Amino acid sequence: MAAAVLMLIGIGFLALITAAVAAHFVESDGEEGESELVAEMSRLHARLDTIEDLLSERAATPPDGSSTARGNLPGPTLNVQSVRLSEEKED
Repeated sequence: MAAAVLMLIGIGFLALITAAVAAHFVESDGEEGESELVAEMSRLHARLDTIEDLLSERAATPPDGSSTARGNLPGPTLNVQSVRLSEEKED
């Protein structure tokens, strides 16, 4: 009887050690992937901010086209506020 209990305790201890080692490896891989995702999201936010600023400059152009922000390019301007509002509604 004592041998069976000692064997079960040994198997449980071995399982505990194996689980701790596996958890360490899984946790370290998850942190690296997460930090890469955060860095990529930061880069994308910076690019979007730049694009929004450029679009705001174009949208601020007077109707007679006298500003140099658009130059002499034909075509409609984009209203950045309406784009932002439509994105917020979708979320």
